[in-house]
Amino acid sequence: EASPSPRVLHVGLAWWSRFFRARNYRGFKVGAAFLVDVPDSRLMRILVGANRMSGPGAPDKRCAEIAILDELEDTSRHMVNTIVTIGIPQGDDVSGLYSPTLHPCHICRTRFGSHAAVTSETVVLCVHAWFPWRWEIMTVGELSELHRDEQVMRRHECPVEAHET
Repeated sequence: EASPSPRVLHVGLAWWSRFFRARNYRGFKVGAAFLVDVPDSRLMRILVGANRMSGPGAPDKRCAEIAILDELEDTSRHMVNTIVTIGIPQGDDVSGLYSPTLHPCHICRTRFGSHAAVTSETVVLCVHAWFPWRWEIMTVGELSELHRDEQVMRRHECPVEAHET
């Protein structure tokens, strides 16, 4: 019996996290899943996270990706192989980029750049929440390049090719 491809599994877990665990803020829910190498073995772990709105004594918001990165803070030996983000697309607050899928926000991209478990070659898979056959795949380095303010003109379409399957 054939098992589902890893990409399908990651998207499924991210969607599950978004649907059941996310807390709506600013009109949308976001789910994420990270495929992480387990140190000293050939195994991988999948970590899931969802965005959360603020509560008493909590910060204004907590992104799905940040929730997972915070889990990895205790274990500096892990390496993130793949990041999956699923949500409804919106314009980026910092770069102004409008893309066909939801990209990680500026704060998340900054954390990716400073986290020891994420490299510029880590794969990022962005999936549209309503149309999961619409997706983009790139590296963290390519994602960072896309959102540089000097390279991206406001209100122009995303230069990364979107896919539909």
